[in-house]
Amino acid sequence: MGFTGLACRLLPSCLAASIVLVSGSAAAADITFAVIGPHEYELPVNYEPFNAIVQYGEINSSSKFWNEQGHIDKGAGGALYEGLTKYVYFFDFKSIPNLGIAAEVIEPEVYVSDSSPHVSGLAGTIFGFALWTKPDKNSTFGVQSFGQAPDSTGKLTIGQTWNNLSSFLFDYQFKHFDVTGDLGIVFRTTQHVDNRPAVDQGNVFHLNLRAGWKVNPIVEPFVSVDWTSANSNYDDNTGAEVPSSGTRETALGGGINVKLSEKAGFAVRYSRGVEGHNTTFTDAAYFKIYYVF
Repeated sequence: MGFTGLACRLLPSCLAASIVLVSGSAAAADITFAVIGPHEYELPVNYEPFNAIVQYGEINSSSKFWNEQGHIDKGAGGALYEGLTKYVYFFDFKSIPNLGIAAEVIEPEVYVSDSSPHVSGLAGTIFGFALWTKPDKNSTFGVQSFGQAPDSTGKLTIGQTWNNLSSFLFDYQFKHFDVTGDLGIVFRTTQHVDNRPAVDQGNVFHLNLRAGWKVNPIVEPFVSVDWTSANSNYDDNTGAEVPSSGTRETALGGGINVKLSEKAGFAVRYSRGVEGHNTTFTDAAYFKIYYVF
């Protein structure tokens, strides 16, 4: 496969890591992998090694939240501002044809304005890999797995844990339309916070879909669907369920993907929650800028 149009296609997913400030009265969160764009998993096979740099970003308002009954209540105000800087190295093994491999590292930069005082810093570093194959020239299927280290800075260190994010990825290119997405789970370890009981955190499930309309080779409008559901947390000592710790949300959105050249481009999107339970109401703007070299 040649490298025509490669810039908008070779960017395995990262996540906007959920940020929960257990020491404060407010929390800000985001659906796992909500930052992905169209063509995220339209990946090649049988290529020479190359690199990519990606900058993701989002602003997610905390002015509303989904309550226990699934209704919308007034939130704490403020917002979650997050950037994710990603480096990806693409390589393969010539002895295993039709298998693509990517290794990547991601550093989240976070500012949460819905707490007092405001909280900012670097969240846990994300690192991992993706493997994929192409059953035919229009389809891609694979898996990816990432670890998130407990190496945050400032107050973001409160309650941080090791996490693993693993998912299936897929992409299919039709003549005038395309669809890309992932289905995965976040495995979370026990959370320890000073002067608080240890908490066995429930796992988080997520689904992310992007469907684009190929208007022309440069501009592509697209729609998005993001869904997440987290199991309840439990007291590590007593086994009692932590009240209101199970969460769920579905968000719908739309945006524009722009291909600037064979090696660079960007995407912008707005997304809004349509149903949820015990979590921040998604009212978010996202962007992605990428360069392949």
